[in-house]
Amino acid sequence: MLPILFALVAYFGWGAGDVLLGLSSRKIGSFLTTFWLYGLGLIILLPLIPFLSDQLSNITPSTLILTVILGIISSIGVLAFTEGLKIGNASIVGTITSAFSAVVVVLSVIFLGEKLSPNQIGAILIIFAGIILCSLNLKDVKEKNLLNKGTIFALVAMITWGINYTFIKIPIQQFGWFWPGYIQNIGCAILFSILILRKDRKFLIDKRKGFPLLFMAVLLPTVGTLGFNYALSIGQSSIVAPVAGSSITLFVLLSRFAFKDRLSKQQWIGILTALLGIVLLAFFSK
Repeated sequence: MLPILFALVAYFGWGAGDVLLGLSSRKIGSFLTTFWLYGLGLIILLPLIPFLSDQLSNITPSTLILTVILGIISSIGVLAFTEGLKIGNASIVGTITSAFSAVVVVLSVIFLGEKLSPNQIGAILIIFAGIILCSLNLKDVKEKNLLNKGTIFALVAMITWGINYTFIKIPIQQFGWFWPGYIQNIGCAILFSILILRKDRKFLIDKRKGFPLLFMAVLLPTVGTLGFNYALSIGQSSIVAPVAGSSITLFVLLSRFAFKDRLSKQQWIGILTALLGIVLLAFFSK
C-alpha cells in the first residue's frame, strides 16, 4: 500500500505541475522553462542533502554513467513535452505523454523481469488505442497529413520518459531514491545552460510576471518525482508507474480551465479511452 501512496504524490504533483509547466512554457518559452525546471529544482532540494549524504558511498562508476545517460534522455522528453504544450493541444499532449506508464510496464517485463498479467496486457492495448485516436485525425489520414508537431513532441516525451522511469530503478536500488534524480538535475541544468548560452538566450525572467508561476511549475513536479522515485525504491515499477501515470486525469481536468482547448469527438473518445486504460492498468497492477 505504501508504494501506491507515494505514487499518488506523483499523481498530484505531476497532474497539477504539468498544467503550470504548460502555462510557463507559453509565457517564457519551452527552453527556458526546461532549464529552470532542473536549475530551480536543485535549489529546492538542497535542504535534503545533509540527511541523505551517506547514500553517496554506494555509487559506482557504471550506475553513475547510467544515471547521467538516463537524465539526458529524460531531459529530451521534458523539452519535447513543454514544447508540445506550447504549440499543441494541451489535453491531447498530456494524454499521449502520460502513456509512458504503459512503456514502463512493457520494458520492466522485458528487461527487469517483472511479470505482466493478461489483464495488464489488455489495459496497455486500450491505452495505445486511445493514443491512436488522440493522435490521428481521420480527415488528416485521408489527406496523408497524419501527425501534427504537438503530437510528435508528445510521442517523443512518452518514449523517453518510459525509458528513463524504467531503468532509473537500477540506480535507485543501488544508492537510494534521492540521488539519482538529483544527479540528473545537475547534469541537465549544466547541459541546458550551455545550450542557452550558445543560442544567446537570457536566463533571467520577470520576477513579478513569470517567477511565481515558474516556481510552482517547478516545485510540484519536483515533489512528484521524489514521490515517484521513493515509490520505485519500495515497490514494483509495473505497479507504481500506472498509478503515477494516471495523473493525466487531473491534468485534463485542470487544463480545460487553464488552456481552454477544444477537442473533437474523436479526440474526446481517444482521451477517455486512454484514461480508461491507465486506470485499468493501475487497478490490475495492485
